[in-house]
Amino acid sequence: MNICFFTYAFKPGSVDNLPNIFAEGIGRQPYGDSIEVIDCTDIDHRKIQEKIKNADLSVISGTWGSDHPSRTSDSLIGQMNRINQTVKYLTRSMNKPLLIFESPTLSRSRSTVQTLKDFHPRYYRASLNHWLYGLGEFFTQGFDHHRFEWFCKVNKIIKTKTEPLWAQRSAHAPILVLPEKNSAPMVHGLSPQSWTETVVNVLKSNTNRPIWIKPSPHHLEDTDYTKYENNNVSVLNKDISLNELLKQAWATVILDSTACFESLWQGVPVFCYPGSFASELGNTDITKIDAPVRAPLLSWWQKMAYTEFTQQEIQQGYIWSYIRPQILHRIAKGNT
Repeated sequence: MNICFFTYAFKPGSVDNLPNIFAEGIGRQPYGDSIEVIDCTDIDHRKIQEKIKNADLSVISGTWGSDHPSRTSDSLIGQMNRINQTVKYLTRSMNKPLLIFESPTLSRSRSTVQTLKDFHPRYYRASLNHWLYGLGEFFTQGFDHHRFEWFCKVNKIIKTKTEPLWAQRSAHAPILVLPEKNSAPMVHGLSPQSWTETVVNVLKSNTNRPIWIKPSPHHLEDTDYTKYENNNVSVLNKDISLNELLKQAWATVILDSTACFESLWQGVPVFCYPGSFASELGNTDITKIDAPVRAPLLSWWQKMAYTEFTQQEIQQGYIWSYIRPQILHRIAKGNT
């Protein structure tokens, strides 16, 4: 298989550079696959198109689709946004598979640290054709029902968490509304403000519970949610610990934020958009906020444990041996 990894500001040989790590892992496997790392810092659209056309698989790292100034500037994050958008568009137009590495999701349950990029062991989310659950295909097929227990052991998480349970809450426990950060890609065309307004209006018509709006701590400028406040709706400081709030919450309402992992880790039901990781647990209709579905949790955690892999697994080639058959199957089917 011929592979192209499209990146930016590439540092050949860097031990912390994902393209180097991934290439090393591929080289450790006996399949004879080749990989070329393409630094897109000074490459034109035509050259990217040519590389994708001649490759069996394209690879990128990170998301795309945000129109926030921080994601459209000439900064590294802005370059990433534009490169990834271009590669996504071209692979889709040529019906070629796209492997995407992203920041972790499951790993949010490990710690309250602000950035998981500084938390070890380092994890990367991996998917085909999109980074969002429901739009992308994650590598959850054929799992052996033990990876979640391994995840708990590696991260020294208390053993009881291998048997997740739903939390018990009082009849007056609040509903926690969690808007996305304002620099997040708007996959559904919904800004954090418009989504929040719709959610609050629906909740006010379907429950008497207190509604707490807790903006993302990663908002890059202040967003005024106070206009939604009334006797039943409160706007919280964005820097209040989410984990502390979850100890009180009846349920959380999100769009497709990875905060669902923190919520479910504490046994709090998540109401979400169908594209969220939590959607298959059955709570996508917020008119039913007072009667959430409480599906078995362990099988969901087991499945999610195969959506991301450690840096060591990538470097050792484990991830490539695991996901390669699924990618070849997609190529054989014409990536449909």
